[in-house]
Amino acid sequence: MRIETSDIEESRKFFRQEIKDRVARMEILLESARAAIRSHCIDWESGALSALGVQAGVAKCCAVKHIATNNAIEMLDLAMQIAGSSGIHRRNPLERMYRDVRAGTVHPANNLDAEELVGKTALGISVVPGVPPPVPSGWRA
Repeated sequence: MRIETSDIEESRKFFRQEIKDRVARMEILLESARAAIRSHCIDWESGALSALGVQAGVAKCCAVKHIATNNAIEMLDLAMQIAGSSGIHRRNPLERMYRDVRAGTVHPANNLDAEELVGKTALGISVVPGVPPPVPSGWRA
């Protein structure tokens, strides 16, 4: 089987376009995470975050962490696709970044807890009682 030079050039063009598409997707993910963090910082500095109340404020914090962490994971997945198997070697900085961002999904608030809190808050379901429960008799406070 003979491969024509034009076939090789055509496959390179396609490959390069796939890389460009992945880089573009990474930029979009980065900018959306930056926008969420920037908005959150503005809310914090202006006092708007504390005006939301405890549950809504914490839910917003969890939502921003969720966005940033999961966008970083997707960005690293795309970078690893571009790098190929060399990305998993310890000498490659991508390997460390990949492990670090993956850890973000299990640190508080992990994805499941964040999604539960954000969902309940959006639906108006309280996750904490408004008044502390009474201390059982015989217990010391």
